[in-house]
Amino acid sequence: MIRTTSFNIFFPPILNVRELIFRLENDLSDYFVKPFNLFPLPNEAPPEFPRISASSHHGYTTLNISINSAQIVTNYDANFSNDWSKCEAYIKDRIYKVYDLLSPHFSNRLLFCGLTTDLLLDTRETTAVQQIKKSFFKLEHEEPFDLSCRVTFVKDSKYYLNYLIQNQRLSSPIAVSGIPMKLIENEHQIEVNLDINDRYALNYDPQYISSKAAMDKILEITREIITKKIDKIVFDGRFD
Repeated sequence: MIRTTSFNIFFPPILNVRELIFRLENDLSDYFVKPFNLFPLPNEAPPEFPRISASSHHGYTTLNISINSAQIVTNYDANFSNDWSKCEAYIKDRIYKVYDLLSPHFSNRLLFCGLTTDLLLDTRETTAVQQIKKSFFKLEHEEPFDLSCRVTFVKDSKYYLNYLIQNQRLSSPIAVSGIPMKLIENEHQIEVNLDINDRYALNYDPQYISSKAAMDKILEITREIITKKIDKIVFDGRFD
């Protein structure tokens, strides 16, 4: 089940980004509710703090724009959560539109971009902790209560493929006061946080400039993992 995605693009600072709000409102009105929120932050505020934000018409998606980045965060309902193709089309339609509006203001010199996807899987015949232990660890004595596995690969000397695989006892992080944990926890849920980005190229190639082609590739890598590899990774411990 696909729970959330966050697509982020990072670019050289657009110091006057707040002056773009009316253009953004007009060109993104099919996706986000007008008026957009404008935050009156001082110029010396950290550049990553949002200066503009907006919410989608049905409340599932948030757009945040700072001096040096733009982010689209989406929570998926049952109509999308089991169909990556629908999620991908939704993401692509919006992030490319945002990129096209902002790119002239940073001379199309995108620094890097990335897509983070949060998934929830049910284990088959064992608990989530036992499944993660079987797939990724050799623990012979003490039994862990919680377990997580973090792995990073580099693909094509350009992309980081970051995996965080862990048991998820609660579907919501909100604690329920006065109710014993045993009554509300789920021992059969595995959370997979998948983060694909091209920051490796930025880190190791001084001449690197990201692009829409990199955004396409990040979506392609994510698609392949979610639709073809995720079960093999989680239940067999194989990343090939």
